[in-house]
Amino acid sequence: MGIWDLRGRDGKTKQMIFEPDGKLTFHGGLEYFNPAEWTLIESRHELILSLLHAPEGKLDIFHTYIGNGVKAFNRDLKEVTYTFDKDTWSLNVAGWIYSKASQPVAPAPPEPVLQ
Repeated sequence: MGIWDLRGRDGKTKQMIFEPDGKLTFHGGLEYFNPAEWTLIESRHELILSLLHAPEGKLDIFHTYIGNGVKAFNRDLKEVTYTFDKDTWSLNVAGWIYSKASQPVAPAPPEPVLQ
């Protein structure tokens, strides 16, 4: 899944780093959700973020975004569920919209030099 970014008004970039082993790390903001985990259920087109170590007071915000980027929130399990498929390019995490980095662009070949 890679790195998802959010550029702040101050020019700094917040990141969500999805690792292949299901580990999720927040960097540059929302670190109080660390360590977190992610699970992708492809058959249901769902991404579940498990914020098991998040402080209780930091979770209530997710209820306000159900239907606005968040599919479901289970407070008891500290799980946030998103609709997720190949066309998903952004995630609403506690009101912050993180975006998937675009595919890297290949550098242009050097211009030919006449000799």
